[in-house]
Amino acid sequence: MSTAGASAILGDIVSDCSGESVGAASSNFGISGFSSVQNCRGIANAGNGVQGDQVSNCFGTSTSGSGIAATCAFNCQGISTSGPFGINTANGTASFCRALRNGGIALTATNGIGCTVVGTGTVTATNNSLGTP
Repeated sequence: MSTAGASAILGDIVSDCSGESVGAASSNFGISGFSSVQNCRGIANAGNGVQGDQVSNCFGTSTSGSGIAATCAFNCQGISTSGPFGINTANGTASFCRALRNGGIALTATNGIGCTVVGTGTVTATNNSLGTP
């Protein structure tokens, strides 16, 4: 699903879908799940590509938002062109994720477990393990 002025997909539990928002507001998300987002692909121009409390097996990309924004992210890939983070789990855990944000913070997390950074982005994590830089 694609939208021009709103979030593409909103729900409590979202799974197995693809959503794209080309809206210019930072509140326009590709996919937003209140509780859980699984096996999804979200693209946003200004908002987050994918956001939710528990996000797993997802791909999120955003031009000026975060690719993935979650409390916990597992096995996700997040890309941001000029936004704050490739993956943002600042108050939670990112496990086995890949993040890209050239020239900025690719991954921010309290706990980074087995994550990798692609490109020139940096990692801001309090506790790193299993190879997270």
